[in-house]
Amino acid sequence: MIVVQKRQRWWTLAFLGTCMLMMRLQTEMMAAIGYPSGILPLMHSPVFFRGLGVYSVFYALYLLLALWSPKTEGMMLMASALSLFFLALFVSTLFMVL
Repeated sequence: MIVVQKRQRWWTLAFLGTCMLMMRLQTEMMAAIGYPSGILPLMHSPVFFRGLGVYSVFYALYLLLALWSPKTEGMMLMASALSLFFLALFVSTLFMVL
């Protein structure tokens, strides 16, 4: 949180918090349907570690974008947070299915 500007902190906190919550929900859903290592047997690692890797990349990408655009605030920051959230959701779902 100390990387971004002061006026960007709430959006950054919201993005990181919702991504953490979504990763937790995805991993619990995969375990609840009986596939803790993914539906397809292409990867043998648990889905939690795959999701952690994918979401970590998107955390870093969001923080880099917020760092490189210090004057961005408001709707533009919210739009970037939403687009990266949904991109992270779809990519992590793809990796969790594998």
